[in-house]
Amino acid sequence: MQRPSFSPDDQYLVVDRFSDQKLLVLEISTLNYMVLNLSTGARYPEWFVIGGDYDLKVDTPTASLPDVFVLANNYPNPFNGSTTIRYELPQESRIHLAVFDLQGRLVRTLANEIQGAGQHSLTWDGQDQNGKAAASGVYFCRMTTENGLTGRTKMVLVR
Repeated sequence: MQRPSFSPDDQYLVVDRFSDQKLLVLEISTLNYMVLNLSTGARYPEWFVIGGDYDLKVDTPTASLPDVFVLANNYPNPFNGSTTIRYELPQESRIHLAVFDLQGRLVRTLANEIQGAGQHSLTWDGQDQNGKAAASGVYFCRMTTENGLTGRTKMVLVR
């Protein structure tokens, strides 16, 4: 396929297939297409660009990156079984995310790794480092980054 061209209203895309003298005309909104045979008298649309250099640039939407570090509240909260912890990083960073009990003792480390900028989530299944079910109670999720950013949220586990 050669030389794609869009109609001025961006409703059609035409591709000229030189190898077999046919035009492929695609209606973008419906994805319906038709093939026009140039060897039997079909004509190019007036807006079709023939020859010359061209750059085909496709803009793809990208998710916007967060501007600031955020450790969101877990959900559900209170929880029975497991809970999801969401957070946002404005840039790639080594993170340490861990769960602590009310006395400040480490219950479980959920992440200790480099992660890219963007939105992330982890699930805590209510178990400690040894795979034993943690008791009902209040726990804290603390997240720190290598850049010194810190967040903390309170979680309530109900068995």
